[in-house]
Amino acid sequence: MRDPNKKPHPLVALRMRYHDTYDAVSLFVYLFIIYIWSVTTYPMGRDFEVLATAGNDLPFLAGQLFRLEMAVFGTWLPGYHFVNMLLLYACVMCVYYFTNLTVRGLWWFGTLSACLFLANPVHSEAVLNISGVGDLIPCLIALLALTAYAAQVRNPKAWKVSVAFVLFIVATVPYASNATLILVIVLFELLVARTGERSFARLGVFFVAGIAGLFAHAGDLITSGVQLAQRMTPLYFLFYPLGFLPKTVVAFHERPWLGWLAVLVVIGLFALIYRKARRPVILFGVLAMVALRLGPLDRPVDFVSLIGGGQLLLANAFFTIGLVALFFCIMEHPKWRISMVGITTSLVIILFAMQFISVRRWHDAGERVAAFQAEAKEVARDGAIGVLPDYRDYYGAPMNLSDAIAYDTIFSEAIPAVSILPLRAERTKHRQDVVTEWSSAGGVLTLTGDLPNSVYGLFPNPSALAEAREGTPVSAIAGPQAIATANATISIADAEHESVTIVITAEAPPLPERVIPGLPAE
Repeated sequence: MRDPNKKPHPLVALRMRYHDTYDAVSLFVYLFIIYIWSVTTYPMGRDFEVLATAGNDLPFLAGQLFRLEMAVFGTWLPGYHFVNMLLLYACVMCVYYFTNLTVRGLWWFGTLSACLFLANPVHSEAVLNISGVGDLIPCLIALLALTAYAAQVRNPKAWKVSVAFVLFIVATVPYASNATLILVIVLFELLVARTGERSFARLGVFFVAGIAGLFAHAGDLITSGVQLAQRMTPLYFLFYPLGFLPKTVVAFHERPWLGWLAVLVVIGLFALIYRKARRPVILFGVLAMVALRLGPLDRPVDFVSLIGGGQLLLANAFFTIGLVALFFCIMEHPKWRISMVGITTSLVIILFAMQFISVRRWHDAGERVAAFQAEAKEVARDGAIGVLPDYRDYYGAPMNLSDAIAYDTIFSEAIPAVSILPLRAERTKHRQDVVTEWSSAGGVLTLTGDLPNSVYGLFPNPSALAEAREGTPVSAIAGPQAIATANATISIADAEHESVTIVITAEAPPLPERVIPGLPAE
């Protein structure tokens, strides 16, 4: 039995007395430890297009901030990354307070939720892309609006309602990604607010403003279409932030009923958990995620590499709140209290380790992009070049080599080039990709060494390869690209455990006679 006269450890006493300040400092330290290694990460993927347009296509405030960064930092990479880290920290603190206002459990639940939020690698690109402000700003303003709303529900005052309303307008009208935020407000009133706290008059005012926000983005909603798979499947990666295997994507593409079966299984499992837990906050977290994905789609999320996952920031905040509410329910049983502390601590450590690995991989990918740019500039002195292989992603980092030479920016130079064959870059440290018998009519690409278990794992769009194994157009595999895609077809002539031979056949016009390997020699 605990001795009531025994004094706690000084750090414990400090946290008990100033827990909000202590947690704020601790969360900043956690974030700094994880992301400090990213401050020299080179631009990749979408960064070059955003740099070329000076952020004109970024959302309100994000574009203005990015142009200010370009003017102040120039080519000094740490400046961009420090700004992203500060914005993420602001989001983390909003999650901390919003969780405490929503779950109403132990005072450290906000810290747990904030840690789970900041370390989830599914949205690494929001911090590691220098253009990540386009994801961070809309998420931050939405979290500020939700936190202010929750605060005035707990302690209603006229000025608090006014602040929450203004933030809600700012969060919804300019940002298409927050168009359905009104549904989250409705869910909060119905599932989180207690009987004496609910105010349908207050909700009515916000509802009218929310409908106006939906009308403001009606065009984007119509353009996005239904796309249920692209809307809802990414939510699975909040729980499993590793992505699907390429052959899994092919299986779902060839047999859509498997996808619907998986959805039914997930719904059934959640129904069983909720039936036992009976915590409305858990239901709020899940339905809020779904509600948010009903709005306009920003860009697709790759189900294998998770590129595009930066748009899941706000959905992840709801996921962590629902998860913490579930932990709270389990801990009410005396048998599980100590065990759940160990389980949650282990979960946070695992996510921190995964995010740290993700940061290092992004840094490595950035170095390879910079080396590729230097090589391309040298080879292109005598005319157009072909990028073969054109590596697209490296363990979730969007290398997108051809994008790195498509624009004139402070970090790149536009070079006349053709993307001949996009490939995934995983395992390239342990394999050799050799181009032989090359001419303007095509040639052979041979991959040897550490290869994926399935040939589908080599390509960024494995479903296209599955549909036409022989004579597949390169454009079908590549999808939209910043530079020209080769008018050519590919055939897999030989696929063994340690060797794959790909024959590339040019259509009109002919292909460039000079090609450069996607990665420098190891």
